[in-house]
Amino acid sequence: RRACSWESGRGSSGSSREVVPEVVRDRDGHDHHLRELAAREPVDLLQRYAGLNPCWAVVTGERGVAAALCRGLAKRGFHVLILASDEVRGSVLAQDLRTQYGVESAFIACDVAQIGQSDEVAKRLLRVISQATGGGDIGVLVAAGGGDDLAMHFSDVTLAQNRKRANLNVLGTLGLAHAFLPRFVGRPCRSAFITRTGKSFAPPSSSLS
Repeated sequence: RRACSWESGRGSSGSSREVVPEVVRDRDGHDHHLRELAAREPVDLLQRYAGLNPCWAVVTGERGVAAALCRGLAKRGFHVLILASDEVRGSVLAQDLRTQYGVESAFIACDVAQIGQSDEVAKRLLRVISQATGGGDIGVLVAAGGGDDLAMHFSDVTLAQNRKRANLNVLGTLGLAHAFLPRFVGRPCRSAFITRTGKSFAPPSSSLS
């Protein structure tokens, strides 16, 4: 929550303006001065989420934002496991991470949208992940979402297209959460579960409104 106010008066340009807040309040009710926050040293993500070495990050997707997240995590010292359906792109990205950042990286070809279909599917995936990481500790999970960018009217989008996007961004993410939660709860340190939906699926959307 932000501790700020809205100035209803109009300036010389005739438009209302928001007063820039100097204090922000976190979810626990503590106030923080923005200047102090800006002066803080960047958080060492590996130190925060690495309980046992090596520490892995699992990312769904092999292109766009997902690929950028993979590179950012590898740059910070995480080993990266990629879950995606495009075997060529996924394998190339994993090789690039190993070469450029000197970390371990693996790729598993799978349809993320199917992970939320049943508990058995999620359990099978966990077994495959354990083999791919050599039983390594996983501290970060990124459900990068995605799907076709269908910026069109609802009447122009088929039910099959919307169902595919819902399975990927909703059921797939739920399946990952249920699969990894027991592992995260049992870790001796923090874990991170980051979710992101495709921009065409996140509201407001012209095709879903």
